[in-house]
Amino acid sequence: MTKPKNPEDLQKVGRPDTPINYKEIEELSRCGLTYAEMGESIGMTPDGFRKRRHNDPELVSAIKRGRIAVVKAISNAIYKKAVEEGDTTAQIFLLKTRGKYMEYERRKRLKIEEKKLELMKQSIEQNKPILKEIDTGNIPVNPNEATNIYKDFMR
Repeated sequence: MTKPKNPEDLQKVGRPDTPINYKEIEELSRCGLTYAEMGESIGMTPDGFRKRRHNDPELVSAIKRGRIAVVKAISNAIYKKAVEEGDTTAQIFLLKTRGKYMEYERRKRLKIEEKKLELMKQSIEQNKPILKEIDTGNIPVNPNEATNIYKDFMR
């Protein structure tokens, strides 16, 4: 019977790890290169670079730092163009991208109001009292006030 081998005594199979200059990877990432292009630039195959990326957190960090630097530079340029230079297109872009959350909340409130109005319309047409609470985030509704609001709205 053979003894199990000690894992420390086993030699790694395959090529030795290619040394990576993380500053160079950050620069390549900043230039917009793909993972495969970055790997080829430092003498690695795309598959080898992918494997290394999955096992080397410092490599992933260098790639992220490069990409963040690009996004930061572009954001600053668009902001400067919109605010300091008064470029309308840049202003609209910033409002649409950074103001997206506010627009979503406004649409959500409008849908709730439309749902309330639809329920009020149905209750008036059927001469039924409106529910004390409508299923729109448990916003309380006074039946008389809701009917008056709907009638004023329809004028």
